[in-house]
Amino acid sequence: MQWLTDVLFNAPVADQYPVFVMQNAEVLGLFGWEQSDRKYFSFAEFTPFLKQIDEQGVQSDKLEGGPTLGLSERDPESAQRAGAVSAVKEQHPAGGRGKFRG
Repeated sequence: MQWLTDVLFNAPVADQYPVFVMQNAEVLGLFGWEQSDRKYFSFAEFTPFLKQIDEQGVQSDKLEGGPTLGLSERDPESAQRAGAVSAVKEQHPAGGRGKFRG
């Protein structure tokens, strides 16, 4: 219940909650992170990489047949990359507090 309250009324605190699942070594490597036992990350950890995440989403859409191609139709690595982009955009469609495409 506290999480929902923070998401709705206290975004800076909600940004610290580790709610994004990320286990793909290639995707983690995009951020300079090594794969470990840890699999949950917060939006705040992705914030410095929003532009890069957006660029990867655009690139993935071009390579994989556009944004209309479903995640289940993509190869596993592209599906996780596209899923990560979608998850971050859904968390903060405007990229945190401003325009997403930095």
